[in-house]
Amino acid sequence: MRKIRKFTACIILLFSVFSSRLFCQAALTFDVSNWIATLNLFYQGYDQIMSTLQLIDQNYQQFQQAIEEAKSWNFDEVEWDGDLDFRNELYSAGSQVNDLLTNVRQAKNALTTENITVNGSSFSLADIAGFGDDSKNIGSFADSVIAEQKSKLKEMSETLTKKMTPEEKAYIWSQYGISPENYYMLDPIKKETASKTAPVLAAAEINLKNVQENGIDEKQQAFMKKIMNLQGGALTEKEIQQMSAAIGSMTLDQLQNLTSLLADYVGYTAWNDMVKKNQEEAEKNSSAETFNKVDNVNF
Repeated sequence: MRKIRKFTACIILLFSVFSSRLFCQAALTFDVSNWIATLNLFYQGYDQIMSTLQLIDQNYQQFQQAIEEAKSWNFDEVEWDGDLDFRNELYSAGSQVNDLLTNVRQAKNALTTENITVNGSSFSLADIAGFGDDSKNIGSFADSVIAEQKSKLKEMSETLTKKMTPEEKAYIWSQYGISPENYYMLDPIKKETASKTAPVLAAAEINLKNVQENGIDEKQQAFMKKIMNLQGGALTEKEIQQMSAAIGSMTLDQLQNLTSLLADYVGYTAWNDMVKKNQEEAEKNSSAETFNKVDNVNF
């Protein structure tokens, strides 16, 4: 999957070499480096979220295994400090760990299931981030969104531009290097990207919130530590602290930021495609004009 990421980044770099000259001439507000930075931030954000979920999943599995093993003990032979009811605490902890593990896995499933449908194709966020189907990467996702929206937005865009003055149209050409018709498609394309991914991230968000709000508290951690010490220390205190820190480090903003980054990336891709097409048309027309001039010369 890393190859997919490197390939996508290389394609963007090639585009940037081709496009930087054009953007400098015609689209003064565009910075190709923002396009590449957005891609990298999206990848990093996805990696961070999935790595955290994986760490929590693994540690909760160890809790689960320790609890299941403890259920087979002869409780009369277990030495426990204080008046804690060992059986009740054990089954209570087991139920909570199972619920939390379910939440973590549902959050992971939301990100790895192909539940984003665009232009007849289904993607998962893992696909888009380079960890799923090789043929469904961030580039093919962007192409699918752009293709779907162009066909839907053409009439709306043409209606809006009919009301524009020649001066307003010239301003858009000079600032963005694209036609007013294309310009009015950019914002809807970004919004549609966000609307496609928002339900997926909302599902992950609900489960992450449950993990944070209903996580194992200090008393339960002490209980789990005692069980694991009796079993030979399957999970160290440091590892338990790392898991707690990982849960606390997860922010819902991280998920929402993925939506924003992906929308920006698709918007940059659409913009780049439009400028390239304009340049190709200009070069084609220039070649035809030159050919006609030569053809009309009398020898």
